[in-house]
Order: sequence, then structure tokens, then C-alpha cells
Amino acid sequence: MARALLIDVDGTLTVGGRPVDGAPQALASLRRAGIPFLLVTNTTRFPLRQLVADLSRQGFSVHPDEVFPALRASARFLRRKGWNPVWPLVVPAAMEDLTGLKIAEEGAEAVLVGDLGEEWNFDLLNRALQALHNGAELVAIHKNRTWRTGEGLMLDTGPFVAALEYAADVKAHVVGKPSDLFYREAADILSASFEEIVSVGDDVESDVASVIALKGQGVLVRTGKYVPGQEDRAKVPPTDVLDSIASLPKWLGL
Repeated sequence: MARALLIDVDGTLTVGGRPVDGAPQALASLRRAGIPFLLVTNTTRFPLRQLVADLSRQGFSVHPDEVFPALRASARFLRRKGWNPVWPLVVPAAMEDLTGLKIAEEGAEAVLVGDLGEEWNFDLLNRALQALHNGAELVAIHKNRTWRTGEGLMLDTGPFVAALEYAADVKAHVVGKPSDLFYREAADILSASFEEIVSVGDDVESDVASVIALKGQGVLVRTGKYVPGQEDRAKVPPTDVLDSIASLPKWLGL
């Protein structure tokens, strides 16, 4: 049986803002069995408080300590590195998750890049470039290329991170999924080795292959962004494939 679980949120627990059938009951089964888990997500637009509230409204009983967004991972990473002050390029709501960090643009030792959406502009990118030229580290909460909305694909954080990397001739520290940094921070919270961890998600690369590469197990679910047959085309095949998160308790032998 798994010692600990990492469970993707969007596409695995929820799809289109609604719970996957049986998902709340699956989490309840894990809790009854005493299996620790973290709900993981790359979103940077909402603080942890709102993520927990949204899950609660969808029928999930979740404690804030059980939710691990990439922003929380980034704050842990920056505190451990001791880079202060930090200049966060994130939406105002996300600032509440950066506790324990000194925040300032002037003299910044790290520029933290998240999703600013339409707030990105030429002046802001140039100021970030100057900070990097002055010696600041570039830290990306994640490097996703796009995200899908009701209006189609939109630019995500990745293109802006790539522009700053190219302009400043630096390499970003990417903290969110699928980076090793993210999964190492998660394993530390769970006090588990990778050999004891099972990651469950709808993304065969980000949720599955990344953890398998670290000697854990990765279970793919056929919900969210899953495309039929993708497990057969994957460079790193999943440990197993389930119809949905609802099948996880049975797969674990609960």
C-alpha cells in the first residue's frame, strides 16, 4: 500500500469546476485509512484559502495543510534559499501565501514570476529584466505554456518566463509541476521517500512520468485532459491507469 499520495486537482478531482463522480468519497476513504495525501496544483491566481473554500463548496472535506499549490512550494523554496527581498510578479490575491518573505522590488535577490494575465506589460518586463541584470535570481512558479478558457487557449506564465530567460541570459528555477523541486518539497511535507509515494493525475507527463522518474509510482486517470491511448504513446508509461479517482481506494486495497 502507498505510504503517501499526491493527487492532482484540476482534471482529476474536479473537471470544469465540478467534482468528478466519487471523488469526495475517495478522499474520505483515504482519510479513514490514515493515508496522508497532498492535493497538488500549479494555479497561481488564487490563494490557498480560496482553493480550500472552492473545494469545500464542491463537496470535499479538506484541511489547508492538505493542499499544496505551486505558490506554497515557491514560498518554501525561497525561504530555504534565503533570498531576500523577493519581488513577486503575481496577482494581489496570491500575496497572502508568501508569508515569511520580505517583499520589495528595490534590491530584490529573487524575481518570482506567476500568472499576471492581462496585467503583463512592456514596462513590467523591462523592470524585471533590470532586476535580473542586477543579480536577482529568476524563480518561476511554473512554466506552463498555455491554459484553456471558455474563449480558447491563452498565454500562461511560461512564455513570460522564457522571454526573461532569453533577455537576461539566465536559467529560471522552476518550482511547480513537473519540476523535481516541486515534488521534493511535497515529499518533505509528507515525510515520505519517493519510493513510498503514488502520484495520481490526468497529465501523463506532469503528474505521472515526473514522479516515476524519481522512483515513485504514477497512476493516470481517464478524466480531465486525458486522451484515449496516450498511455501507450507515453515515453514513460504509467504504473497503472484508472477510469477515475473514484477507483483509487479499490486500487489501493481499501
